[in-house]
Amino acid sequence: MPDSRPLPQIKREQLTRLVPIGSFGGEAFKQVIDQVTVERLAQGHRLFSKGDKDDETYYLLDGKIALQSGDQTDQIVTSGSEQARYALANLKPRHYGAVAASEVLVARVKSEIVDRIISWDQAIRSEVEGYEVAELDGTQVADSNWLLQLMRNPLFSQLPTENIQILVSRMERMERSGGDVVIYQGDPGDYFYLIQSGKCLVSRKSSLVANTVQLAVLNAGQSFGEEALIAGEPRNATVSMITDGIIMGLAKKDFLDLLQKPVVKEINAKTASSKVKSGAVIMDVRMESEFLGGSIKNAINMPLFLLRVKLGGLSKRTTYIVYCDTGARSTAAAFLMKQQGYEVYVLEGGLHKYSKPTSRST
Repeated sequence: MPDSRPLPQIKREQLTRLVPIGSFGGEAFKQVIDQVTVERLAQGHRLFSKGDKDDETYYLLDGKIALQSGDQTDQIVTSGSEQARYALANLKPRHYGAVAASEVLVARVKSEIVDRIISWDQAIRSEVEGYEVAELDGTQVADSNWLLQLMRNPLFSQLPTENIQILVSRMERMERSGGDVVIYQGDPGDYFYLIQSGKCLVSRKSSLVANTVQLAVLNAGQSFGEEALIAGEPRNATVSMITDGIIMGLAKKDFLDLLQKPVVKEINAKTASSKVKSGAVIMDVRMESEFLGGSIKNAINMPLFLLRVKLGGLSKRTTYIVYCDTGARSTAAAFLMKQQGYEVYVLEGGLHKYSKPTSRST
C-alpha cells in the first residue's frame, strides 16, 4: 500500500525529464501534470505483474525498481538514469512485472490521458507549423492554447484519438464584433459553433408578433447550434454577439461524424430498465403537451428548449436516459448534457419503440 507519510515536493524539472510528458507544450504539460498521482511505496511493493493489461503509466522518480519476467529480477531501474526517463515496462500486456527494490517514489497517470494529450498536442502543433514564422504573431498561439483547453471539456475528452487531428484541421475561425448575429432563428442548421473568446446572447420569439425573450448568455468555451444539426430542424433561437469575439465553426457533416456519433450512446429498452433499477432517471425531452399525452412510467419531463437553462439543477451523480418520439431531440439533449459532464444515454428508437406509454392527462 502507498505510504501515508507526506510526499516531498516534486520539482517541475523532474517531470519535464519524463518521456513523452516533457515534450508537451505549456498547456498540454499543465493538463497532464494535473492528472499525475505521486506515491511513496515501500520496498517489496508490486506495481504490476507480467501480463497485466492495466491502464496506468508509471514513472520512477526516486529509488530502484526491479523488472521481472519470471521469479528472478531481469534488470534494475534506478532513479536519475536514462532508463528512468521512460515509463516502466509500458507495453500492454506487460512484458515484465515491477517490484520496488527499495523505498521508491513513483508517478502514475492513466495511459489513456497521456495518449489523448499526445494526440491533441500533435494535432495542434501540425496546425501551427503550417504557418510561416512571420505569421506567428500570437494569434495562432492563442488559438492553440484554446484548443488544448478543450481537453478539459467532458465532451471533447471522450473523443476517439483518431478524430482529434481531423476535427482541429476542419474548424473554421470566425472573428465577430459586438452586435453581430451568428445564427438567426428559423434558418437551416449548417454549423456547430464553439466560443473561443467573447460572449453571446441566446434569444427566441415564440411568434412573429411576440416579444423577444432572452434565454441565456454563453461565455468562452461554451457552444451552440447542435440542436438544428442533430434534429434536422430550423434554428430554434437567435444567437448574437454581446462583445467582440472569435467563434469556431464546424460544418454539419464534420460535426455529426467527428463529434456527435462518437460520444452519444444509445441503449435498448431492456438495458435502460436495468439502469433504472440501479438508480438511473428516465427523462422525456418532448414538450409538456406531448408528455401529458403519453410517456414512460416514472419519467420526468424536461423539454429540450428548456434543458440548457435548467441543466444546472440536475445531479451529476445520477445517470440519465433521455427519450423523445423518434430519437432526434433526445440525441440533441444527450449531446448537450455530455458537454456538461453528465452520464447520459439515448433510448434507442424513442417512445415509438417503447410499449404501453402512460397517459398523464387529466
